[in-house]
Amino acid sequence: MIENNNFLFLYGSAGMFYVADVLQKKTSFKKNTWGYLKIRSSFSFPIAFLISALITDFSDTPNFWEMSQLMGASAVCSLGLYFYIKAVNHTHFSNVGSLSIVGNVFQWMIGWLFFSESISWMDLPAMLLMFSGCMIQMFNSKLSKGAFYVLACSFFWVLGFSLLSVGLKKSNVYWSIPIMEGSIWVLSILASRFERSDTLTQKKSKPYFFLWLSMIAVFIYGGSVLNHLAYKLIPLSTISMLQLSLIPIGFIFSLKLFNEKPSKTEWISFFLGLFGFAYLHFIRHQLI
Repeated sequence: MIENNNFLFLYGSAGMFYVADVLQKKTSFKKNTWGYLKIRSSFSFPIAFLISALITDFSDTPNFWEMSQLMGASAVCSLGLYFYIKAVNHTHFSNVGSLSIVGNVFQWMIGWLFFSESISWMDLPAMLLMFSGCMIQMFNSKLSKGAFYVLACSFFWVLGFSLLSVGLKKSNVYWSIPIMEGSIWVLSILASRFERSDTLTQKKSKPYFFLWLSMIAVFIYGGSVLNHLAYKLIPLSTISMLQLSLIPIGFIFSLKLFNEKPSKTEWISFFLGLFGFAYLHFIRHQLI
């Protein structure tokens, strides 16, 4: 049982992140991913810092050790964000959401290995079904690159947020967000030196580009606050179940929003993940 409706933090976070992701797909591009993140974070970091400064006290800022933990976890999360931007530019937006179900498998494994959370042998078929959806696309020449990017972003995001959940036990949630965005900004500045900037210049000239980036920053802040609270208050295994329940909704909504027509392989991947979740839901309720 999740006390005090803490699950609303995760669902609210998912909604805000979804809007931010849609805007990030519209403003990003296949190349110059670090360059894009550098510009994106140049908006999200100061906006996050300003909001945190207005709603909380500077005396609540993390100490050196806490800040180091948060920065380390944020660096790992930034790799997840990098591969996510790559993914939404190499495969259908709906397919990215469908394949990201593999992140729940990573989350269960990390929870089991490092946080003493239990996994039943009866959970394994569900994990295999969820993982297989991504694997079959890895062997499809047209979909393999997008599938690889989803696999990479899911791994780094799950690992980063799992590490973040440790740092958040003693840290102020509101200050953790500008720390994360600042870490992403610094890393993207360094990494973008190795990228060309041709398409980046073209994108910056498009109307509403900077307005969209400001909106991304606001939605990311709101989503991050709720997400950090969820990871602070809810066990990782429970978070996985709540996230799984949102994937079919996000998939169908994305199909309508972007008018996408998934291939046969993409549909198979989606249903494999859906069957895995249905099986897991059935098993968990049978065991209660």
